[in-house]
Amino acid sequence: MGFLLDAAIEAAKLGWPTFKLGYMQKIPLPGSNGFKDATTDIGTLVDWFNDNRWNIGLATGGQAGLVVVDIDTKNGGDDSIESLQGEHGLLPDTATVKTGSGWHLYYKAPDGVDIPPSAGKLGYGIDIRGTGGYVVYPPSIHPNGQRYQWINDIGVSPAPSWLVEKTLSKDKKPTGDLYFGNVIPMGQRNQIATRIAGYFRKYGFEEAQILNQIRVLPFEQPLSDYELRVIAWSVCRYSKEYSFVQNEYGLDLHDLEKEL
Repeated sequence: MGFLLDAAIEAAKLGWPTFKLGYMQKIPLPGSNGFKDATTDIGTLVDWFNDNRWNIGLATGGQAGLVVVDIDTKNGGDDSIESLQGEHGLLPDTATVKTGSGWHLYYKAPDGVDIPPSAGKLGYGIDIRGTGGYVVYPPSIHPNGQRYQWINDIGVSPAPSWLVEKTLSKDKKPTGDLYFGNVIPMGQRNQIATRIAGYFRKYGFEEAQILNQIRVLPFEQPLSDYELRVIAWSVCRYSKEYSFVQNEYGLDLHDLEKEL
């Protein structure tokens, strides 16, 4: 077996469903349903990951019961997490992944509680991946060439109550002194959503897949589903420039990573 398949099977044994991402990318494959395709079925995982040409996505929340704190150090995440711990106490030690730009802290969500994904809600450079979201899973490769890797062998700890309360809070304003672009602000939502939808169309995504992707963008205030449907429909008036083949993703998708 390849090392990607080993990782996907080990995740399945923990009840964590995984799915395919583009090689050295954070986004799902064109024509796929993204995290909705995630599975723990061993036969499917063997078909998907029998070679090492892909990245692995892990669907958080839901079946996995995971909430992942995504700390982006280049966008102020270190300072934000230090501030939160100064206010609420140290986060419990837990299973931790070194990413290409920071850290993923894996926690157990409370039973029966769906924690939604959010970006910048807890502070600049901190995203939350819960139900309806996903993370890139080790040993995938970050777009900058660094490999995602576990840095400890401890188990997944329960999410502290203050973290759960803050992620479920209706307050959508990030805290901090500077704007790092973690949230798409009012006045730019349609423009940025259309630009990102255009990238997905360029690389072969269909209308339904584009809609799924832009629904989870970190808007300061959500666009209506009607507005999002119009955006997805509008970009699909244009023809695709590419169909997915190995290594076809290029610099344009690195630009998309900056938007996301």
